[in-house]
Amino acid sequence: MKRILTSGILFILFLFSYSNSAIDFQYQGIGAGGQMSFVVSKEHAGAFGFGFNGILEVALGNIGTVQYNPSLCFWFNSLDENPSSVQEIEYKNRQTSLNFFDVKYLFPVPQSIFIIPYAGGGMCIIIDGWTTIVKTTNIINNQVSTTKTSGKNGRAGFNFYGGLDFPVNDFLIPYFEIRFTATSNWVFRLTGGATFRF
Repeated sequence: MKRILTSGILFILFLFSYSNSAIDFQYQGIGAGGQMSFVVSKEHAGAFGFGFNGILEVALGNIGTVQYNPSLCFWFNSLDENPSSVQEIEYKNRQTSLNFFDVKYLFPVPQSIFIIPYAGGGMCIIIDGWTTIVKTTNIINNQVSTTKTSGKNGRAGFNFYGGLDFPVNDFLIPYFEIRFTATSNWVFRLTGGATFRF
């Protein structure tokens, strides 16, 4: 334990001394934007979603850029099933992902290159919701009875993601991202969007 603490203190001192001499912290601004996603999860084959994202950016001189990168993502799908000639079942599923603790690192690249790779991660909160509608037809009087059940639950997860920024100028930044969320019901997301820096 003492060795770990000593190593940790030495590492922090190294970072502090290095930052004073080599890292030029510079506030770059904030931004917000929108995104569209294709989502696959453990329990669902695929769905389309949308969301919103933000950034608070700090440049670290020659070693890259760090962004606080919160986002709010939604997806939903619907599936119909006919288990018999007199019964119809509709499944409606939805999910909200609250990614308010994400941080990403943008790798340093020459200014002549207009593609900036990045990697990030953080904790998230996932809220699942579902509704099941069962319609049954009485073959005697042809009347239809409907039964509806619904519910929701929430859980914590961890995001791991990477992508590419394609800055058009200082204000408009389209991007493409691959994201994996580790929870009891994992989520894989392909996302395209754009951020507008203020």
